[in-house]
Amino acid sequence: MAKALAARLDGPDPIALQRQPTTAERTAAEKLLARHGKPAFCRALLNSNALIFVE
Repeated sequence: MAKALAARLDGPDPIALQRQPTTAERTAAEKLLARHGKPAFCRALLNSNALIFVE
């Protein structure tokens, strides 16, 4: 599921949280993306309860 969601990050469908990320969350996400790539980031999103899809 994380790989499928990661593939959508480059597509036309927006992915959003129910709120704006804090500065600390944004920094952590950028580090996670740089080290482990989009699938790992998407796995973290899927494990959060704040993920929503906007269609």
